[in-house]
Amino acid sequence: MTAFFDVRPGEGRVVAVALAFAFLCVGAQTFAFISSDTLFVSAFDLGALSRFYLVSAVLRVVVSLAYGALSVRFDGPRFDAGFLGVTALSMLASFPAARSGAPVALYAACVALVLLPSILPLMAIGTALDCFHARQARRILPLVAAAATLGAIVMGGAAKLVSHALGTPSLILLATLVTVIAIPLPAVIAARAEALAGTGPAERSAAPPSALSSIVGGFTDMRSVEVVRIFALNAVLASAMTVLVDYAFKSALKARYDRDEMAGFLGLFNLLTEAAVLFTQLALTTRIVGWLGVRRALTARPALLVPLAGLLALAPGTVASTSTKLVEMLMRLSVGGTVADLLLAPTPALVRSRAKMLAKAVALPSGALLAGGLLSSFGAAGPGPRTLAAIIGATALLSVAALSRAGRAYTEALAKAIRGREAKLDISPGSADAFRREVGRTLREAITRADDARLEATLRAGADLLSLDDLALLGHRTDAVGKAATRAAIGAARAGDGPRLSSAFAPTDDDELERMLLARCRALRADVDRDRLARAMRRGEEAPNDEERARLYEEAARSLVKLDRDSTLRALEAAARGSDSLLRASALVVLGDFAPTESLALFSSALESADRAVYFGAARGAVLGDAEGIVPRLVAELSHGAHARAAARALALTGKHAIADLLGVLSRAGDASSFSAATVVRVARVLARLGPDACEAALGRIADLGFRAGSALAHALASAPESSARRVDPRVVAAAMDHTVRRAEALTRAHGAMGRGLAHAEIALRVGEVAHRMLDLAAVLGDRKLVARARAGLVGDARTRGNALELLENILPRPLASRTVALLEWTGEAREASGRVEEGALDEWLSLCHAFDSGKLGAADPMLPILDKLTLLRESSLFAGLAGEELYPVAEIAERVTYGVGESVVKEGDPGDAVFVVLEGTLRVSREGRELREIKRGATFGEMALLDGAPRSATIDTLTSAALLRIPREEFEGLLDESPELAKGVIRTLLAHLRGIG
Repeated sequence: MTAFFDVRPGEGRVVAVALAFAFLCVGAQTFAFISSDTLFVSAFDLGALSRFYLVSAVLRVVVSLAYGALSVRFDGPRFDAGFLGVTALSMLASFPAARSGAPVALYAACVALVLLPSILPLMAIGTALDCFHARQARRILPLVAAAATLGAIVMGGAAKLVSHALGTPSLILLATLVTVIAIPLPAVIAARAEALAGTGPAERSAAPPSALSSIVGGFTDMRSVEVVRIFALNAVLASAMTVLVDYAFKSALKARYDRDEMAGFLGLFNLLTEAAVLFTQLALTTRIVGWLGVRRALTARPALLVPLAGLLALAPGTVASTSTKLVEMLMRLSVGGTVADLLLAPTPALVRSRAKMLAKAVALPSGALLAGGLLSSFGAAGPGPRTLAAIIGATALLSVAALSRAGRAYTEALAKAIRGREAKLDISPGSADAFRREVGRTLREAITRADDARLEATLRAGADLLSLDDLALLGHRTDAVGKAATRAAIGAARAGDGPRLSSAFAPTDDDELERMLLARCRALRADVDRDRLARAMRRGEEAPNDEERARLYEEAARSLVKLDRDSTLRALEAAARGSDSLLRASALVVLGDFAPTESLALFSSALESADRAVYFGAARGAVLGDAEGIVPRLVAELSHGAHARAAARALALTGKHAIADLLGVLSRAGDASSFSAATVVRVARVLARLGPDACEAALGRIADLGFRAGSALAHALASAPESSARRVDPRVVAAAMDHTVRRAEALTRAHGAMGRGLAHAEIALRVGEVAHRMLDLAAVLGDRKLVARARAGLVGDARTRGNALELLENILPRPLASRTVALLEWTGEAREASGRVEEGALDEWLSLCHAFDSGKLGAADPMLPILDKLTLLRESSLFAGLAGEELYPVAEIAERVTYGVGESVVKEGDPGDAVFVVLEGTLRVSREGRELREIKRGATFGEMALLDGAPRSATIDTLTSAALLRIPREEFEGLLDESPELAKGVIRTLLAHLRGIG
């Protein structure tokens, strides 16, 4: 049963009591409301009914304020039990008044029966919201609502029988009895919720606010939190629509039935309606919300009321009014209420409680007051059928329009729930201007007094507030004060300030600062004095291997070539023909920008250089000059050459020309290819930076790529420039995502067919990786910040993770959202009885692992000992969690070594030349002759050697015979260079290990 309803392990004990509580609360309300409706409508006219809405709305404000004032101070199971007791007493006191038949007593009894009982369903839902985070709330709130509906069905059916047998007033006694039965349940819910790790009730403030301050805070939240604003607006309009539809329904019943007949009809109507609501809640609510999304699900009720209002106008009477009431109740109780509560689930507890208070004390009564006031204006006869239908239709249309941003607001609330609130200092424009003037005055005063200490303090504190005119007063200085002023002036300069910037501030020996000034002037399209530029180039020529001087030379040459092209190009060509240096590399870069075709011979010669910077300058120039054969040459270098990174940077400038060659590399980079993981990553990154055409071409081929290449491509595309990503055809991305999720789903089915072994573990890891690949692709398609926020939330606590999953449900493409979230939630623990390995589900690597597990690899197969070592490596704390493909090269270099009893494996002070994994035996760790601890199978030692190769900090010798895997440091470092994923995995696990011992 709980599996059908998607109640997860550990949640059942809380959910069961919450369902019982909702059943009893709504059951008691059902008896009370049927009693009140029947007694009032049969005894008073329609004018009194419209005024009753007004009176009850006003009294509900008072009751809600009193309830809120007490709940924020005494919130907890004792308060809930006390409120239930008071409610039971109020209903019991109304019983003799209802039997008396006196108009005043009857009126008072009807009011009592709709006031305190109206809060019972809110208490039941509030209890559930406090126990569960947003992700759980989506699954469990429909169950709570279904239990409430079941209570209404059972009590509605009982009301029909009891009212005919014992009369309508007897229903009041049943309402009292049901309320008394519910009294002990809040304490049980609280105790079980606290035992549910990570999902207990939200912590309450030590000094809770009053009801009035909560309402004031709610109004403040409405201004700053859009989801609260929509929640309150929905409460007002929903309340108004409920009153209007209820009035049409009751006026039609009054014209047709007497008192006890009406009670029987209301009981039967309640039974049938709530049965329909229950079916919808159990079978459809979650699907409706998932299919429609929050906004459309929230507007479904008013949207359906629009055509029904037309039916009321064309065919007034019991059938039309009953149909309208049925649809209104069905949508309000099965979808509308659940989604409205879901809006608040991601908000902080304080905001959520204030919004609830605002809705109970202000919004809901306000809607009833508006509707009641409008109805009462028509007098004792009430509005005509067509007028009433027009009012209902207009209110429904207004509600649809008012809730148009509900989906976006909910998504933003989820994102905030994951990242937390960010503080922000606001200052008015007038205050900012006054502040700037004061800082400028302080600067000028310090200059007049020659107070360098004050000048430095002013520049440090208010540099970004000073104008260029203020800073130019210090432009002649070349000391620390002058440099600080120059730096501030570079930031302050705007369009048209270039000439002033270059003339007012003297050249400086700070090469970085001078380069920044020249770059700013160039960005502002300002010519710089020729002598100043020549001076900068000379400084570069004086120190050809100084990085800052080379960058200054490059910047100066860019500006000088515009003033004196021929002589500057000759100087650059001379530098480009010189010996390898940073200066030569800079000259090649500038030649590539200004004379690429004329310098092709120079670029070709420089491509033979062993210097990485020179090679990049030459490759870049050759690409910009469209040198013949340059793309295949760079692709080859990218795959197997010594300048792979430089080739990748240059290829990123090739545009469409390199797409086919790069895709060819990815297609050949299968899971057992000779291409290193680093090569695959570089190729993917280049493709992602070649523009939308390359992105689309790569996504179109993702189905043909090996797993490693596909993951690298998806990750690279997620970090592609947003300007390119926005121009990628969404259909291409969606098709790639669909293929990816189908491949992962096939793996989950294959997982159920695997016995425990290497393939079983590899598939589980791969499914998780594919789920994250979906997030990478979603970042291409949608809001990257929201995807990143959700990804960060997935590693948080249970509540944060739940909110992150709910956020993904709202931002991923709707057909793929639930499937992606299912992959992220999949643990592989529940093996499928019908698990099967579909054709094509296992690639070369997984098939190899499956053959290893099945014993199908022969004793002479060279893969057998490597996979054997790989399995052993996975047991160690250092390598746990890494995929087998990442560990495979480690297993290749690991060697099995054995030691007898009492032998030393490493000695304190020895060079750190390897890391060890214990396979068998017990070893002792000691320092300076003092025993520290013992280590056994799965333990790793010597891992600090991976970081710095420092001498051993302890001695490790054997207490029993032992077998270990030894991984040489030098060879392992080479693997880290070749495999980014291995490097990240080792760093991640090593940091966790160090934190654990720290």
